[in-house]
Amino acid sequence: MYLQLVKAALKHRFISALILLGTIAGCWYMLEITPGSFVPAEDQGLVRMATSLPEGSAFSRTDAETDRLSARIKKEIPGLDSRLVMKGFDTQGSDIRPGVATFILKLKPWDERKETAFEIRRMLQKIANDSTESVSVAAMPPSIRGLGSSNGFAGYIEAHGNDDVLALQQVTDDFLNALRKRPEITGLRKFIRADAPIIRVNLDEEKAMRLGISNDDVYDTLMAIFAGDYVNDFTRNGRIYRVYLQGDAKYRMTPEDLGKCYVRARSGQMVPLGSLITTERISGADTIARINGY
Repeated sequence: MYLQLVKAALKHRFISALILLGTIAGCWYMLEITPGSFVPAEDQGLVRMATSLPEGSAFSRTDAETDRLSARIKKEIPGLDSRLVMKGFDTQGSDIRPGVATFILKLKPWDERKETAFEIRRMLQKIANDSTESVSVAAMPPSIRGLGSSNGFAGYIEAHGNDDVLALQQVTDDFLNALRKRPEITGLRKFIRADAPIIRVNLDEEKAMRLGISNDDVYDTLMAIFAGDYVNDFTRNGRIYRVYLQGDAKYRMTPEDLGKCYVRARSGQMVPLGSLITTERISGADTIARINGY
């Protein structure tokens, strides 16, 4: 069979040459129209948007901004079936802070809308860019579920031999500015923020030791009152509920409230933390992701 085909091709050389050229042209055309990425982005009927407000923003400010964006999305985005807003949680950065939020838009089925998910993502990004209160990045979900939080790629910049977070942020900003010059890259975002307002608590360890108060007791008290501490679970009506210990909101509003807590000394006397700690306002990173120990 093979010899017969070779003999036929040699006998009809002109036709064989045309078939060869047609095959090459067809392969070239398929390479041009086929997406060249490893996993091409697809219209899955979902669009996500991560929103972040300036550092130190209160949750009430985030609540007002997300409500305003949500109203515009409901009014201006076509083909919208439903929307979910997670306030205080950034799914792309896996970060929990009062100044972030995540929008998840579920679109109508393909035959019930004219716009594709890619066009709706651009509309959503335009709405986000009009805001002066927040910075948002709209993205498509990953083509393979469970492989990342959005399509595209992510990377980390490691600080070797230098623990200065401000220097790391400057290097990151310079790197992003260089990437923005590339027209094929869009939707750039960083997760390091080294200028968040922070209240530093300084403990007088020598005085606490003289009073018979351990450092762990001081920090455990602050954590329980201001951050909350898990106690146990209980069952009611067939459901399991968790019990958390935390101070009422009005008692943990200002830095001065840190000193109004009490901790028990070895003698049994209750000592106010105001006599053991001092506070100062500084700026720094609220969360830092570490990769391979750096």
